Amino acid sequence: EGYTSPFRHMEFQNAFAASSNRTNAIKFQDLDVNPSNEKQLLQLLRIEHAAADDDNDDDGGTNSIASRIYLAEASQRCASVRSIYHVLACGDSLEACGDEAASNFKISTFSSGSWCIRVKNLNSSMRSLEESTVLSSMSGFFQLLDGRVDLTHPQNLFHVWQGLSGNANDKLSPFLLTRQIATGFDLSFYKPNTRECVTSTPLDPIAAFIMVNAGRVSRDVHVLDPYAGSGSVLLAASAVAHNVVTIGIDRDETIHFPSIIKDFHHRSLTPPSGLIRGDFRNASIRQQAKKSALSATLSLSSESSSAFQGFDAIITDPPYGIRERLDSDPLLDLFRIIALENENDVRCTMQTQQHKGRFINRCRE
Repeated sequence: EGYTSPFRHMEFQNAFAASSNRTNAIKFQDLDVNPSNEKQLLQLLRIEHAAADDDNDDDGGTNSIASRIYLAEASQRCASVRSIYHVLACGDSLEACGDEAASNFKISTFSSGSWCIRVKNLNSSMRSLEESTVLSSMSGFFQLLDGRVDLTHPQNLFHVWQGLSGNANDKLSPFLLTRQIATGFDLSFYKPNTRECVTSTPLDPIAAFIMVNAGRVSRDVHVLDPYAGSGSVLLAASAVAHNVVTIGIDRDETIHFPSIIKDFHHRSLTPPSGLIRGDFRNASIRQQAKKSALSATLSLSSESSSAFQGFDAIITDPPYGIRERLDSDPLLDLFRIIALENENDVRCTMQTQQHKGRFINRCRE
């Protein structure tokens, strides 16, 4: 389940790549689902393949244990994904679903913990199945579960989907039996009205999380937001991965940096390693940002795998330049500065290599 397909695909693809350290590992197929109730906005996505090269239990598809772990991690950091499910069986009847699920049952597939069953009816003109009917018709499968029934906080949440309809190419069966693997990120505690620091035009948390996932933020990376505002992007970056070093720059004098720090502490997140007041276009301000990142990296040296080599991702929502009355296009400025910084880094690298070469030659002499 999710929201608009292009954003959902893009966010989930990149979140999976960040979690699994694999690129282009997901293949999607949108299902043309037509529920009779047009007010019910439902989008289903079939994940055809999720590569898991290190899993030897099966062919490395979406049924592999490693793939399910990565899929769960990816969905849990996504703002545009509501839930992700493992399809256990499908059929023209409940009995057929139950028989298929029982024949494919592996004790390693589920924890031996508690469970419950829910029915999702996608066709309002069709009478919803009673859960007792589902349990009776699929008893061959549910009798294999060792855990107790828990209707409030089950460790294994099963769904029977009824009323599915689509085009002929989708090959949708009338009934599906699924197990919920994970749910998307809960943004309720990240909305502007829950924050200590809020600007007049705060970035929507859905947009912030999509941007961070598009940037493939993962453990131990360094993230810079040159137009940080109230810190929405930095909050999202710290929320999706551990040990992320975040740095924010903003020239707005009205932004209260201590309130931003409180927003991180209230959510038990690592606060920014640097919040710098100034203009990103100023070289001295950028140098302060680098020093803050370097200092944070040195303090995490026992946990970080490498020293600070530069920012891994620059993620920002630049001002439009209307209310702020900027004298230039902030987005173009950003690209120019990135190109300038890269050119300077290349020059420094070349000079270092030349010095090393001279030193080696003198030793040989």
